[in-house]
Amino acid sequence: MSLKKDWLAKFQCVITGDDVTNGKPDPEIFEKAARALGSEPGPHCIVFEDAPAGVIAGKAAGGMKCVGLRNHFTDDSKYLDAKVDVLLDSVTEFIPEKFGLPPYTD
Repeated sequence: MSLKKDWLAKFQCVITGDDVTNGKPDPEIFEKAARALGSEPGPHCIVFEDAPAGVIAGKAAGGMKCVGLRNHFTDDSKYLDAKVDVLLDSVTEFIPEKFGLPPYTD
C-alpha cells in the first residue's frame, strides 16, 4: 500500500471514473483532467490508453494526442479506426520527442 501511495503522489492530479458522470468514449474524464492541470483540452495534451473507447474519448476532448497501448483482447484495427496517433506494446517504447517533449534524461 505504501508503494502505491508514493507512486500516486508523483501525479499533480488523479481523475478516475468515480469523478465523472459519463464513461468513455465520452470525453468528460480527459476534459476534467486537463482543467484540473490548469489547461484547456486540446492537441497539446497526450492521452495514454489501453482501449479504443479511450482513444475516441481523447480525440473528442479537443483532439488530444493519443498513445495506444496494445492489449491481448483488442485487434490493432480497432485502435486505428479510433484514430490513435501511435500504437505501442509498452509505455517503455514511448519516444517523447515525437510529441514535442524533451527526451528522457536517464
